[in-house]
Amino acid sequence: MLKRVTQVEPETVRRLVELYRESMDQLARNFESPQAMEQAYEEFLKEFVTHHRQMVLVEEVDGVWVSGLRCVESAPGVWFLEALETAPQARGKGWAKQLMKHTQELLTGQGAGELFSLVSPRNAPSIATHVACGFAATERQPINGWGEEEPGMILYAWQSEGTPCT
Repeated sequence: MLKRVTQVEPETVRRLVELYRESMDQLARNFESPQAMEQAYEEFLKEFVTHHRQMVLVEEVDGVWVSGLRCVESAPGVWFLEALETAPQARGKGWAKQLMKHTQELLTGQGAGELFSLVSPRNAPSIATHVACGFAATERQPINGWGEEEPGMILYAWQSEGTPCT
């Protein structure tokens, strides 16, 4: 079931940190402590979820958040999807694909004509998920939703008239 995170409370932060544990572990070395990192993440989330052109979406199964992503409307009808991750214990079960399908439905229902993501060429599971959901690798510059270039990434795009996840 698709859920949109709209409130940032300690439980929300805990659940998202757990979902994004691997990424958080990599980020932790940039902070003086895990608590400092979680505090910074909480502040980021509080600002992010209140912006009308940004969303945090999660796929919930039996009360557990199994997959998540962030969406940023970079131009009218054009949404950048980032941080698509699935909890390690939930991988291989199609939850990221389900989240992408629900995200496509939600955003096209709101008038989106294009969704795009930046994917590392070394991230085979993410590439497979994007391709299964109708995204195609492009030759476009790897520019994220804030207009920043991310060298080494590949921009995958999906058009609303394209094939959604099945």
